[in-house]
Amino acid sequence: MIINISSQTQALLHEQAGRLGQEEDTLADALLLRALQASGEDYEATCQAIAEGLADAEAGRTVSFEEARAQWEQQKASCLYRVHAA
Repeated sequence: MIINISSQTQALLHEQAGRLGQEEDTLADALLLRALQASGEDYEATCQAIAEGLADAEAGRTVSFEEARAQWEQQKASCLYRVHAA
C-alpha cells in the first residue's frame, strides 16, 4: 500500500522518528494504527452516548434548554477557575 503525505507531515515524521531513534515507516505505521484505533473508540463512545441520551429522553429524564445551559455555564466557569488558579 502506498500512502501519500504532505511535505509538512513528512518533515514532522522525519523529525519525530529521529528523536525517537525509529525508522520513519515503523513510526508512521504505529501512529496510523493508534489514530485508527482511537477513531473507532470515539465512534463507539459517540454511539453509546446517543443511545443513552435517547433512552433518557424516552424515560422522561430531560431538562430544559435553559437548565442545561446554566449547568454548562457553571461547569465552564469552574473549569476556567481551575485553569487560572493553577
